[in-house]
Amino acid sequence: MEKSGRIETKDGFTLTLEKGQLKDVAGTGRQLFLPEGIERIRTGALSELKTLEEVFLPEGLREIGNSAFRLCVNLKKVHFSSTVKTLGDYCFTACRSLDDVVLPQGIGVLPECCFWGCTSLKNIDIPDSVREIREMAFYETGLSSIRFPDTLIRIGCYAFRGCARLEEAVFPGSLQLIDMDAFAESGLKAVRFLPARGVEKRTISFGAFAGCIHLEKAEFPEDHEDGPVWEFMEDSFNGTPWQAAMGDFVIRSGRLVCYQGKEEQVTVPEEVTSIADRAFRGNGNIKKVIIGPGVKTIGRRAFFSCTSLKEVTIHTGLEELGNGAFENCRALKDIRLPGSLRVIGRNAFHGCGALEEIILPPDIRRIESGTFFFCESLKKVVLPKNLEQIAAAFEECTSLRKITIPKGVKRIEVLAFNGCTHLDILYEEGYQGKVVEPEMI
Repeated sequence: MEKSGRIETKDGFTLTLEKGQLKDVAGTGRQLFLPEGIERIRTGALSELKTLEEVFLPEGLREIGNSAFRLCVNLKKVHFSSTVKTLGDYCFTACRSLDDVVLPQGIGVLPECCFWGCTSLKNIDIPDSVREIREMAFYETGLSSIRFPDTLIRIGCYAFRGCARLEEAVFPGSLQLIDMDAFAESGLKAVRFLPARGVEKRTISFGAFAGCIHLEKAEFPEDHEDGPVWEFMEDSFNGTPWQAAMGDFVIRSGRLVCYQGKEEQVTVPEEVTSIADRAFRGNGNIKKVIIGPGVKTIGRRAFFSCTSLKEVTIHTGLEELGNGAFENCRALKDIRLPGSLRVIGRNAFHGCGALEEIILPPDIRRIESGTFFFCESLKKVVLPKNLEQIAAAFEECTSLRKITIPKGVKRIEVLAFNGCTHLDILYEEGYQGKVVEPEMI
């Protein structure tokens, strides 16, 4: 039978129950034994109990709600029952005296901000059932050691950010994603990534280890054996001694992750087969880049806002140019796209105000939205014979005077040449295409 009503405990607390749920707790005791029959602790039920130091949770309890123990600043010990399966967001936030936690098997997710600000928390036993550690779960805790289970798939944004005492971490083969700023500005000195188990893609996101000023060692399984490669961004390890020791080019399994040099002319190394997203982003020194025939893809915003970049040489071999690859390269004037190129992403040359001429390769079938948006100096455009679709690609190209549409083009978006105030559009004989709204492209 589900319990309801008010209960006075021997510990000096008054419990308010409603249909088997703990609704509220009041009192000034230090130790609390919750009675059996409680299946759920509701949102904020024990929050801000300033005198509470120790709590014993009953068998049969399944769920601890959002903010349940939030700001219990003197709480040192929580005895979990084996039946607890679900923790709510912020459940132990700012319990700054909590020093040791053993979680029961069966919990699948460590939720958002669950132990945020638990500055005395040194150790936690994470059960093998946990698949996900969510955003800010251990943000600015006192953790000095942690063991990640072999079931873990994802570590969320800011999950361990600012954990200054945490010095080592070993990541399991099941892990697929370490999200943005997950360990940023922590005390890590060494990290090791175990070989993948049943995982095809593994990603370390933006700033995941950024600002870890003591991190000198990062060991990846692909350094020793074949398998899925950990992909990381240009700033995943920004500010770490480990990345600084790599020199100008940070290359992982043929992928140029980032360039951290200051040269004016850069030749991409021969071993590189792809240039990662944002690899050269914001580098104000580069004036010329030479990309060899081994490079097949250039990632999203790879050269974004390289404001001094004037000349790019790309040898035959490149197949794909990512979204915003040269966006806001305001000085870019000379670039020749190779005949091997098949895909040009959205906004690839958005804001390249000095660009005067572009000849698109023969295998380009579609020109995406924003590709040449605000290329104010663009005077000559040669479209390929095999082109089929033109999205809103040439808006505000105010210097463009003439363009010839190949007869094979089937659809042109209504805003394709919006703002090209002096443009004369010519059509090849046999052209039967039509102007369409954006959603039809």
